[in-house]
Amino acid sequence: MKHFVITIGREYGSGGCEIAKRLSKLLNVEYYNNYFVDTAAIKLGVTSEAIAKLDENPDKKFIKDFASPNTKGTPSKIKAKDVYELQKKHIKELAENESCIIVGRCADYILRDRDDVMNIFIYSPYEYRIRHIIERENCTAQEASEKIAHINRCRHNYHKLITGSVRGDRKLRHILIDSSFLGIEETADMLYEIIKKKFS
Repeated sequence: MKHFVITIGREYGSGGCEIAKRLSKLLNVEYYNNYFVDTAAIKLGVTSEAIAKLDENPDKKFIKDFASPNTKGTPSKIKAKDVYELQKKHIKELAENESCIIVGRCADYILRDRDDVMNIFIYSPYEYRIRHIIERENCTAQEASEKIAHINRCRHNYHKLITGSVRGDRKLRHILIDSSFLGIEETADMLYEIIKKKFS
């Protein structure tokens, strides 16, 4: 296959990460998700938890200082913009150097000028997402509902701030797919066939 990069955006609870993992095995390439949080934390000398919190909750001006213990336990100030710039740099480097799958982080927007990228967005009905989260995380329906509301709101705000568009909008997306239609494994299998056809 030719060099390719697959970006995957997803609604929380739709099985996007599981689909990305299965695709990575089928395609024999790496998939990256929390990698961007961890590498930014190392570069900035703070904890991964601090980066994850700031990553999903940037302020409207995108320049908010965030006080957090660094890896040595002393306070450190970082900015949402610094985190984004580091993650953008890593995403571009990965896209240049290897075929891979990148989950989230507005990778479709960051790589919008490349012609070797396929952008996928995975969604599913609310009831399906509730059941999936309950099974995966062994929580109550109320807890699953609260997680969906919080995480999707954070992801929407981050995406809108970076791209100026609504997360899940068809702009920059090549494929939007309901994972409940075929299920996680068969959705991944179908996407695998599409990717092979595109990049063979």
